[in-house]
Amino acid sequence: RVLDFLSEHNITTTLKGPSKEEAIRELVELAVSVNKLSVDTDYLFAEVMKAESVASTCVGEGLALPHARLDVGNKIVGAMGISHNGLNLDTPDGRPVHCMVLILTPKSMPERHLEVLSALAASIGRDDSIQSALYHIDSPAHADELLHLDEQFEGWNYYLDEGEPRRPV
Repeated sequence: RVLDFLSEHNITTTLKGPSKEEAIRELVELAVSVNKLSVDTDYLFAEVMKAESVASTCVGEGLALPHARLDVGNKIVGAMGISHNGLNLDTPDGRPVHCMVLILTPKSMPERHLEVLSALAASIGRDDSIQSALYHIDSPAHADELLHLDEQFEGWNYYLDEGEPRRPV
């Protein structure tokens, strides 16, 4: 499913920032640690910032989706950070960023990379009830529970496995 790369272990509800670079570095370090990636943290951070320099990943509505496509790995990994106060970043709507989801995808999976990005942007970025619940969540376990409640938010976490039916976002 779209969000199966996230669990309570790679979610923080105390994303500090305050800059975009510091917040992204915090999520890169969390992703490397939790997923036991054999990739240099500085290299990974540089790859994410390279993508960020091409186009800002602050999509508005309190959401940022920093990402990179990597030469290594065979599955999507990442991390999520929630900032209760919000990070004052350069966003299209001027709103602070409350949720940042780092997405790291193997270059061999370009379609999945785009599917995950668009599903997250459409689901979190356009649903006030998800934003209200997620942006003020109190623990990684509660965030994980919310993200994986298929029945609570229709169309939120559709399947990515080849044999599984896909639900539109």
